[in-house]
Amino acid sequence: MTVSRIFLLVLAGAAVAAAVVAWWNRDEDAPSREPAAPVAAQPAEPPPAGKPELPVAPTAEDTVFVRFEDGTELTIRVGFVFPLPSPVSTRLPAHEQHATLRRLAEAGDAVAARALHELLSRCMATSCEGVTPAQASEALDWLERAARGGDYVAAQRWADHLGDSQEGFEAWEALWRDGDVQALGRLARHYERGVPASTGGQPDLVRAHAYRLVEAQVREAVYSQYQGLDAARARLSDRLRASGGLVNPQQDAEAQALAKEILAGNPNCCRGSW
Repeated sequence: MTVSRIFLLVLAGAAVAAAVVAWWNRDEDAPSREPAAPVAAQPAEPPPAGKPELPVAPTAEDTVFVRFEDGTELTIRVGFVFPLPSPVSTRLPAHEQHATLRRLAEAGDAVAARALHELLSRCMATSCEGVTPAQASEALDWLERAARGGDYVAAQRWADHLGDSQEGFEAWEALWRDGDVQALGRLARHYERGVPASTGGQPDLVRAHAYRLVEAQVREAVYSQYQGLDAARARLSDRLRASGGLVNPQQDAEAQALAKEILAGNPNCCRGSW
């Protein structure tokens, strides 16, 4: 093997590694307002040398310890969830993918329904040979079917599609009951914006901060076990600081107590792509 070829292989490997780290360090929704003042957070110590990188393939569940500021410690089981690939080769012509995916989706395959949504969404943006505009316009219908069929990614996308609405809030609430860690930040955002009907249209900053606290503590408990997540941990701390800046000390104490109730009250916590 020539030196130049070895060099190219090294560059390719570095690019793949960078892409993986970028995926896990991706940003999420920040609080809707700037903080009035910082609050103390409890970041864990940096992971010692020799810790593994965050899994990029399904693994068995793991046990982590979540610690709150008052010393309360909760033990939770966490699982790593990853989207399943399309059951049909994406190398096939679009019309062949469409025919097979539709047959599978109509038979109840939620992964196929999500893959069909992705295919039709692309065909809406750029016309696909053999796929009609009428067929492409069904993309959202298949996303909803995939979500209701239990596909992990589709359920999140459908909840996001519903936006800042009572339906969107209820969709994320259902995902949280199922243990989806991604729901925590979305529920916090909804409470910040006064979306849930229970808020009467007014921001509930205490409950929003409580959900930010749960998200921060759970994610930090997981992130601290792995390397390569410094940027993600920093953003997590920033979001918590911003959320805490919107409440006074008494409200912060209420949020701390509520956060423990939220976490302890969910026996399915937690799973996700982290």
